[in-house]
Amino acid sequence: MNENIPQLSTIKIRCNHEIATAVIFYPSPDVDDVYVLTAKHCLEGKKFDKEYVNTDIKLEEIFNQETSEFHSYNLTETDIVIVSDDDEDMALLILSKKNILPLTGKQFFCQVIDTDEMVEDYQIRGYANFNDQEADRSFPMKFIEDIKSNRYKFTLKSENSLDTYYQQALENVEGLSGSGAYSILYGKTYFTGIIHTYEDGGFFLATKVLAYNKLIPYPKFSLINSIKPETDKDVLLSYEEMEKNEQTTNSRTREKIGDFNVPRDNIDLLQLLKEKNLVVVHGNPGVGKSALTKSAVSDLKMSGDRSVLTFTAENLYCETISEALIKAGCKVSIEQILASPLSNKYFLIWIESFEKLIESGSSGAFNELLQILEKNKNITIVLTIRDYLLQKFKIDYYYELPENIAYFQVGEFNDAEVELIVEKIPDLLPLMENSKIKHLLRTPYYLDKAVRIIPELLSEEHLDELQFKRLMWKYIVEDNQSRRGTVFYEICLKRSREMSLFTTYESDNSVTADLVKDNILQLDDMSDTSAYSPSHDILEDWALIRFIRNQKSEIANSKDFLLSIENTPAMRRAFRLWMEEFYEYEPEASVYFMHELLSDDTLSPSWKDELLIVSLRSNHSKVLLDSLKVQLLEDEAKLLDRIIYLLQTSCKKIDPQKRNFNDLLPIGSGWDYIIDFIKANINEIKLQNFELKHLTLIESWSKQLPEFNQGILPSGAKSAAFLLEDFIFRLQGRSIQRRLGRRSSEYLKKYIKILFKLTAADQELIASIIQACLIPETGNERWTDPAFLREIRAYITGGVISDQICRFFPEEVIQMATEDWAQKEEKYAPGSINSMLIREPKVNDFGLNKDLEYDYGLPSGYQTFFYWMFLYHGEKALDFLIPFLNDAFEKNYEILLSLKKRGVERIEVVFEDGSCGVYYGNPEYWSMYRGFSIYDKVLISVLMALEKTLLEIGDKKDFSTARIFLDRLIRESNNIAILGVVCSILQAFPNLVDETSVSLLGVPLFFKWDSTRSTSDMMRSNVYNDEEFERKERIAANQRIHRNKYYVGLVGFVADYMFYQREYNELLFKQVDRMWENVKEDDWLFKKFLFDMDARKYEFKHFNQKGYENYVQVVPGYDDTIRNVVESGNDYTVPTANTTWARKVFEYEEVDDHNYETWKIGYEFILQLDGRREIMVSPGTMASIALRDFSNQLQPDEIAWCCETIINLEAKKLAKT
Repeated sequence: MNENIPQLSTIKIRCNHEIATAVIFYPSPDVDDVYVLTAKHCLEGKKFDKEYVNTDIKLEEIFNQETSEFHSYNLTETDIVIVSDDDEDMALLILSKKNILPLTGKQFFCQVIDTDEMVEDYQIRGYANFNDQEADRSFPMKFIEDIKSNRYKFTLKSENSLDTYYQQALENVEGLSGSGAYSILYGKTYFTGIIHTYEDGGFFLATKVLAYNKLIPYPKFSLINSIKPETDKDVLLSYEEMEKNEQTTNSRTREKIGDFNVPRDNIDLLQLLKEKNLVVVHGNPGVGKSALTKSAVSDLKMSGDRSVLTFTAENLYCETISEALIKAGCKVSIEQILASPLSNKYFLIWIESFEKLIESGSSGAFNELLQILEKNKNITIVLTIRDYLLQKFKIDYYYELPENIAYFQVGEFNDAEVELIVEKIPDLLPLMENSKIKHLLRTPYYLDKAVRIIPELLSEEHLDELQFKRLMWKYIVEDNQSRRGTVFYEICLKRSREMSLFTTYESDNSVTADLVKDNILQLDDMSDTSAYSPSHDILEDWALIRFIRNQKSEIANSKDFLLSIENTPAMRRAFRLWMEEFYEYEPEASVYFMHELLSDDTLSPSWKDELLIVSLRSNHSKVLLDSLKVQLLEDEAKLLDRIIYLLQTSCKKIDPQKRNFNDLLPIGSGWDYIIDFIKANINEIKLQNFELKHLTLIESWSKQLPEFNQGILPSGAKSAAFLLEDFIFRLQGRSIQRRLGRRSSEYLKKYIKILFKLTAADQELIASIIQACLIPETGNERWTDPAFLREIRAYITGGVISDQICRFFPEEVIQMATEDWAQKEEKYAPGSINSMLIREPKVNDFGLNKDLEYDYGLPSGYQTFFYWMFLYHGEKALDFLIPFLNDAFEKNYEILLSLKKRGVERIEVVFEDGSCGVYYGNPEYWSMYRGFSIYDKVLISVLMALEKTLLEIGDKKDFSTARIFLDRLIRESNNIAILGVVCSILQAFPNLVDETSVSLLGVPLFFKWDSTRSTSDMMRSNVYNDEEFERKERIAANQRIHRNKYYVGLVGFVADYMFYQREYNELLFKQVDRMWENVKEDDWLFKKFLFDMDARKYEFKHFNQKGYENYVQVVPGYDDTIRNVVESGNDYTVPTANTTWARKVFEYEEVDDHNYETWKIGYEFILQLDGRREIMVSPGTMASIALRDFSNQLQPDEIAWCCETIINLEAKKLAKT
């Protein structure tokens, strides 16, 4: 517990002209309420005879640690005040966190413990009369005993006399009533009680904090949880060491540029740390990985529910986690640390500079950590690592890494951050305007160092990257002392040759001490000898590049120079960086150097390949490749063929966002150059199977493109688009199978998908295809094959392929969808059998083209073009969607009426302005967007895309746009399917309820239908989409918190809104009152819903569960009829093998009683139902589990039942279609 929490939580309370003390208590970071604990007589007077109302109570001296200011708060009528009986003298205030948190500045969390004879030391803190109650003071106490007759009370005795020269103790302690009593154990402070009475002799009577649970209306509000204090001194000392290690890591991590602390957005990283078990923070050297991680860890720790264990890479240079803990100063095992009461709910393990651990080759301790992580899902590991070793990390730990892993890339400073820095440090502006170095200054490490030598940098007349680094070496490394530079250079070279993390150096202790002090060198704290390492890779690179530069100037022969460069990881990296500089600043010399080596017959082919790879992976491959243009075409393009091979095999890196090794990303400028070269020389290249090779090259190059929402395209994009379009054009002349109810050519689709991603690079090129697709029968001069164009046209309206087409050609896409999705008239030859058949309309007929059912897979927000259209053109998307859905549901309504198979309501909604809307609706329409029943894949996918886009708009807090779209959807639609989506959005973002949407909360049927939807969401979470892209979208959609946040959906949402949001309560009360007036007397289910949703009818009720007899809870105030109905259901016993058990077992979740015996109990219960439906059992799932898991234990009659159950369920599903 933070030792200043007694100061932060102690406040003054004023009521009935009396001043006393109270304690602010944050029960949990996850709840929306704050408790204030005090004594009852502080409100009602010593004789409990004074009356008050909420607004009479004022809280004062609320301290904000962030601003060092005091605040006050007057209670409102909606705040909750609960008092005990007189003899218990307790008062509890329940306030909204959103009102109190701005006053305290941040949350603080007191650990609560019960009294214990082993804990003798206490302090109380409050506004005593010693100083006229102007400031709070603490008083040391000793624990005496618990009160024999009341286990919730205890006595303390002051260690010091409370009498003064002017006043006796009784007068001096006035105002201490309501003070917090804090127990102290091994320097740790715990919240234990509230003072309410003083007795002569320095004795104080206190009520335990745990007694206040009697007053808390549970389960509406959270109970106060207690812990057992840590009494093992070694564990306490280990936690102290953990705190020191974290502080040490924080002190080594610099987040400032000069003296300015640059605020960087850590929200996304914070979210990953909350959701994932392992988060890998990666980036180039110097971009601020450690600083951003430090910021996120600090923010997480402030929430109060996470403990932090920090390791340096050096701590983990061992085979077991026990050894690592000893190195980190901890005296106990990891199990003891995790099990300690000092450990919070979640545990974060922070590992800095993981690249050092990889270079050391020590993996035992980290592997053990990963095993612990697998067993405990409340642990998160966050590690920082440099990009150049990320690929090796993924390979080395491929099988050990958990599934729930995330990679977070830290980039350079963005434009907004640079602008903010320049505003704070105006002298940087000339440097930032220097095009030759401004890219370097976006790296925090470089910029921080540059700030220190601004005058020297500005005095340089022709400052470029090379000169910038030379000045950095002179003023940062050498500090105008050449010996410093020499020592640092020698240490870097020695360490590189030894391939060790640290290297010993005894020659000049005074210089090494200065370099350590200036954070140029890092001293190995674990070594008994003087062992050093560069404090940053950037500094080491500078030193090794100087070595390579010296070798080049001293060794005239290129081959001899090349062979003098040691083959070590650090030296190879430095060589690549030197080549970058060589190409940029000495292009002619670098080309001569490369030509000399490539034409040297005595140099091994592997060295030549290595040189080409270095060049291709660099940013300046153009310098070399321009000089090789003739050679690339000579000898049947042999060199070009070799370069393409090297690009495919050696110029790729692992995609940090993907676990597999199949989707490697291209790296280096060679890719774009070669693609541009191929386009320019396509007719001159004479290479066998070249079409396949250059298409495969483009396919590999395209792996860097995101699935959708393309940003800035690579420089080779226009050439790649030309080559793909040319190939696809020639492909149309070949035999293309016509579409017979399915997409026929995955071969074509693969290249069309890449081509369409490149639309921004050559819109005119793509426009020709799009225009031809508008009328496939005629096409245009270039695109003439109708079947081919229909194939492409289907892709355009079909899903993610349409992303950029929607962006640049929205009208054309909408025109194609309107035409292709419309129902086609079926014509049959007169006298044919087909012409004689009588075809009855189907219940899932929405007037759409029947072939669409075969063209689309299982529904997803990424099926169809609609999500992408909404992404770029929201208004146009709605202009299409609303009339399209209106026509579809009107058609289905007419069919359902004609079939008389299924009821469809025409529901009228009256809005506040007196206007009204009429909507077609039934339960299936309402939850169609969730895809529980596959009525029509296109409609369901469009509704899913609509919900997904609106949710994303809400996530971005663009609520003004969201309100505009919701208003259009409500006002212009004619169907409940859209209103179901609207109500989903309202539940996700309650602040979107307004004068229009509140009217939807006055329709009884919506509550009934949404309760079914809520139950289905609780039981159905399976995703069966084939495409991984779509599977992830559906899984993310199913995991949205609002799906099951509220009791039976809209019912719980309305209650929650009335309690917490309240903005439109007046209009909401009108809607609920109207439903009360119209509810039928025998509609007991909806009457119960009304009681459940109407916060005005809630009441306090004693909690009658054993052990909680003195507790109260806020519950719906049911009348006798509804209460009897509810209580009659309490006797109903659901078997262990119920729906929840079955779902968990079916999805392979860990269940203790996953066995045949438990299944059989559930099976026998189902048999007893004799065909009656019961919501808490799932016969189909139970049958599937039995055949899958217990087939060798089943009796013949059980096997027969399982098979019959599954067949019957499938038959019913088929009958519905």
